[in-house]
Parts: sequence; structure tokens; C-alpha cells
Amino acid sequence: MIVTLDNSDTVYCTTASVTVTASVAGGTPTAVEVLEDDKTVAWVQAPYPYSFGCAAKAERSYAISFRAHIQGNTYASSAKQIVVDRSRPTVVSGPFLATDTEIAKDTPIRVTFSEPMRPTGSNSFSLVTATTTVSWSQDGKVLTIVPQEPITPPQSFVLFLHPEYFQDLAGNPLAVDAPRQWSWTFPALLHSWTLPKHGDGLTSQNRPSFARDRSGRSVVAWFEYTQASGAADVYVHRSGASGSSLLGGPLSAVAGGDSWAEEVQVAVDSLDRPVVAWTERISGEAKVFVRRWNGVDWESLANVPNPIIPSDAKDLTLAVGNSELPAVAWTEVDAVQKARVYVYRWNGTSWDAVATPIEAPGTPNLIYPSMVIDADNRPVVAVTQQGSSATSMAAVWRFNGTSWVQLGAGIRPTQASTGATVQRTSLALDAQGKPALAFELSTPGSPAAAEVYLARYTDPTWATPQRMDGPDARWPSLGFDAAGAAWVAWEKGNSTASLSAWVRKTTGDVPDTSQAQALRPQFPNGGGGAPVFLIVDQQQKAAQVLLRQ
Repeated sequence: MIVTLDNSDTVYCTTASVTVTASVAGGTPTAVEVLEDDKTVAWVQAPYPYSFGCAAKAERSYAISFRAHIQGNTYASSAKQIVVDRSRPTVVSGPFLATDTEIAKDTPIRVTFSEPMRPTGSNSFSLVTATTTVSWSQDGKVLTIVPQEPITPPQSFVLFLHPEYFQDLAGNPLAVDAPRQWSWTFPALLHSWTLPKHGDGLTSQNRPSFARDRSGRSVVAWFEYTQASGAADVYVHRSGASGSSLLGGPLSAVAGGDSWAEEVQVAVDSLDRPVVAWTERISGEAKVFVRRWNGVDWESLANVPNPIIPSDAKDLTLAVGNSELPAVAWTEVDAVQKARVYVYRWNGTSWDAVATPIEAPGTPNLIYPSMVIDADNRPVVAVTQQGSSATSMAAVWRFNGTSWVQLGAGIRPTQASTGATVQRTSLALDAQGKPALAFELSTPGSPAAAEVYLARYTDPTWATPQRMDGPDARWPSLGFDAAGAAWVAWEKGNSTASLSAWVRKTTGDVPDTSQAQALRPQFPNGGGGAPVFLIVDQQQKAAQVLLRQ
């Protein structure tokens, strides 16, 4: 004999009665009893109906089952749950707290209720400025709202629940005092990581350096003066699940203190090992030093050559590309005050000069190098040409295996005045491996002007430079995002008190974004990783990693 319930689904009720009916197959029982939580509450006759009176019951769940008797044997049905619920549901939590300011645009918009709810559609709420789709969690407690149009921060929303559409499974309406309205803004910038200070903090004089590894971890390096040690040492931090992690201790080429680092660059090699290069003053001369993180400690990559004694190494740059062999480049001035750019590449055991130094014909100086390694493992270097008798311009050189070959002609805006000079450069490669260059143009006057431009290489020539900003824009940085779009960042302001960091996506209609009281914005080393970038927070005197979402 088999005893089954006509409907075994859970039923919710408030005061109305619920009828439960059983079916018996395989014989005619002599008696059928009804059990409530395994206790007999009634005996029923065919067709075996039982009326459960919700009104007289306390609020809780009840298990109703049937048991048939025949010839001394018993046969039981499964239990049907009847939930008596006369309490109104409420909202446990809305999408975001009023204090939430760092809200990522892909954060789910969710409303959580105190108990399972009857499913509703998009007509049960209003999300200002968006059309939506909705879904409910499996337990019926969480409503997820998904805007159908792309979110373009900064963008504000207001969510309002229409209470007449919301009932729990027993039909109880939403509590009168339940929260039903929320407002929030997806900010343009997310402050994802603030680096610690080890001493006096960072200023415009000690610009940090920024890289990202293949798992998305940020690596930040800088030098910082510490009164306790009386030294300016190098610090390298890498982000992780547990927050900031100082890799090793302070770095210095001078054991026992009295060190004075002056420039720092950081990159990550193909094995995700951070590589840091810096200049440090030894016996009155700024020299280059390189270390690589082996997972436990910093290992020295031999002695970097010192081409001109006692000339200072300036404008240091570092690149690794998709290799294990870092390259460094910098400017040095010879005895007749001519500045050249020297490039060296690690060969696994020592440093090799990459061809002869890059120099301009005649008397002009080459300064402000920036460097990348292309897909063919060739160093590509951008430099600035300056000289009293020559037109200032930017130029990009690529190593062809034996010598340096200039890519196209010099780069200079056609509208630049005669006395205008190209200053700092930032070099990156686009998705096709073609160079792109952001650079600063300084024009003398009262007041002097500084503008930031972007130039793209079209092979064999450079396209007309595109002006990004001015007349008080400096310290350009260029990066590309995963979709291949170019981003440019720069520092803007005509006084220390009014400085800000600006970021622009050069395609589409994404508005420019700025961070006040910020210095020296830069995208990750190598030109990838945008729109993640680094700044120096003027108030905190600390480096911060930001995301333009």
C-alpha cells in the first residue's frame, strides 16, 4: 500500500484554513490518521481530506502527514510543511550604506529581506535613470537589480521600492516602517590602495614608481627620507589579499645607513618578479643600482656600468617587457656638457651596453628618456632633444640588433613657438606594437605655459600630436587598457596648493577625471594596466593606487 499527498509543496498561511488531502493506492485501509509533527490530531475517511486551521495556530512551521492502517500494518506518507506566518516582512539591508563612497560600478545592486518573498518584476521598484532586469535568490530573500545600460561613473542612482508589490510567501505586505528608498553614486575614481609611510613621506621631490604583475597585483617603489636613520632609502611594496606587503627591508647600496637615493623605477618581469632600479649618491656621484626580488630577498644584479666618472646618472628609466632581462637607461653629461642617453641590458650574469649611447647630431642634448621592450624583445627609447641652437623635439629610437634606428622624424607640435621646448616623455606600445608618446611642451613667457600632447606612430611617420591639456599641464603618463584604448594622465596646476591629477581616455565620450591635491600621476611601467594609475596624495604624503572606472 502507498500513501501519498496530493500536493507536497510547502504552504504559507495567515488565518485562512489549508486543506490537505491524501491518496491511498494498493488497497483499502481500515483507518487513516492525520499527524501533526508526528502526533495524531485527527482520523479521516475517504477521500481523506484534512482542514488545517491556520487562524488558531502559533506562527511556526508544521509537518502534516497521513498514516494508513490495514491488517495490522501501517503505511505513512511524506510530510507537508505548512508555515503559519502573520508577521510582516521588512528590509534587512539595501544596496549600499549612506557612508559608502568607494562603490565599484560592477557591484551588484541588491535588496535583502527578512524572509522569503513572492517574486516580483521590474514594475515593483523604480531605479532612476535606468531600465533594469531583476532576479531573486534561491531562498527568495535577495532581490538583485541589474541596469541594462552601461554605467559610466560618476553616475548617481535612486532606488525606490513600491511596497504594494512586495509580500512574503504567506501574503503579508511589507512592513510600514521598512526602508524603501536609497540613493548612491558610483564614483569616477576608486582609491584601491594607500601605501604606508616609512619616514617623512612623499613630496614632489621623490616621485614613486608603479608596476602591475600578471595576476593584477600592484607593485610600488619609492625612496623616502627617515629622520631616525638619517638616510633616504628605497622601499618596495606589493599588494595582496592581506593588504600591503613590504618586500624585504629598506634598500640601499651603502651598508649601515648614510644612503641617499635620488630616483627610483620599478617593473615586473615575465616570471612576476619585481625588479627595482634606483640612483644613489656614492662618493659624490649618482650611480645606478638594480635589484630583483627572488621571493625571499632582493638579489643584486651585479654592478651596473658607470660610463662617465664623475658624471651623475639622471632621468633613470627601467623596462623588462615579456622577458627576464631588464634594461635600464639614463642620461649622463660628458666633459663638454653634451648629454647622451645610455642603455644597458642584463644578459643573465652582467650588463651589456645596448649599442652606442643615443645622441643627437651636433651639440643638442638628449634627456628625459622613457623606455619599453617590444614584442620582439627590442628596447625602444623615447628622448627629448634640447639645445640653444637647435629646435627642441621628442624622438623615438628602436634597437635593431646592432644599432639604434630613429622611428620617423622628430616630434613637435607645428603650432609650438620658437622658444618652446619638449620636456618629459612617456612611451608605450599600442595593441599592434606601435609606439605612442605622451610628452610635455614648455613655452617660456609670463606666465610660462606647459602643455601635454599625445603622438601616435603610423609607420613610417608620426601623426600630428594631439593636445591633451594646458597651459599648466605637466608630468604626462601614457597607458593602454585591455581593450587597446589609450589613456593619458598628467599633473595640472600653477602652484603647489592647486595641484591635481587628471586622467583622460582618448577614445569615446568618457569625461576627464581629476583627483585634487595629487601629484605625479602615472600608469604602470610598460604602458599597460590602464586605467589603474598611481598618484602622490599631497595631504597624506603617501602614494595611492586609483582606478578610473
